[in-house]
Amino acid sequence: MKLTTRTSIQTLLFIAMASPALAQGFQKAVPHVLEPDLASVYHLADNAVPPTTAPADGWQLSLSFPVWIAGVSGDLVVKGTEFSPDQDTGDVIDLWDTHLNAAAVAHFEASKSRFGIIVDGMYVDLRTASNLRDTDRYAELKGFVGELDAFYTVVPSVPGKKGWGTFRLDALAGVRVSALEVGLRESRLNLSANVTLFDPIVGARLQFGLTDWLSFKLRGDVGGFGIAAWSSSDFAYNVETGFDFHLASWFDLGVGYRWLKYDFVSNSGTSSFDATLSGPYLALQFNF
Repeated sequence: MKLTTRTSIQTLLFIAMASPALAQGFQKAVPHVLEPDLASVYHLADNAVPPTTAPADGWQLSLSFPVWIAGVSGDLVVKGTEFSPDQDTGDVIDLWDTHLNAAAVAHFEASKSRFGIIVDGMYVDLRTASNLRDTDRYAELKGFVGELDAFYTVVPSVPGKKGWGTFRLDALAGVRVSALEVGLRESRLNLSANVTLFDPIVGARLQFGLTDWLSFKLRGDVGGFGIAAWSSSDFAYNVETGFDFHLASWFDLGVGYRWLKYDFVSNSGTSSFDATLSGPYLALQFNF
């Protein structure tokens, strides 16, 4: 019994003295178990969830081709002769058998981080008939409308994500240049006037996702302001609202409605246009 007790005490003392050495050797053998690299752990944790508010770092490009079926309503005066067109989308389609009544648009956007530019060009060729049955008088509006804007993304969406859960808000400012010809035609009447307008504009637009494949969008801007230093509208506004169908990462289909209001008087003072162009549009958009 004494021998056993003495032996046990010696064994315990040996284990106690050897434990630090054994622990140190075991720690050197498997350092990744006993002392994890905390910097690596924190780095992985920071990157586990991607940021949801920072915009994409690279260039984002898009090119779209809307076709706008616009009617005209308001008041038109060409060289002292008045005309009040009132034409909705149905009337526009009725005229397609004799005249292609529409506006063709090319729209380009480029953005990086929170800043971007918009370049927009539209050729418009509209004809509206008189509401009076005893006359064949009609009005024409044709020409080019170009737009150059800069925008700043106030609230960015998740980079590379579309549809449900996304929200984006942009503030924009630029200039809209309109080189238009307005005319009145009749069997005994052939009047026309040309005007070129340089309208500064300010506005905003937003977009938010309704589902994974569908987003709602809205844009509005005002301009003109009757600047006397150059030819501009007394007042103008543009409103667009619609939906984007996200059919692929590189392709969207847009449908919506647009209103474009002009109120201007020619330099001669004998011609004026105070009317609104409005109607639905269909757009094909390619993303790069």
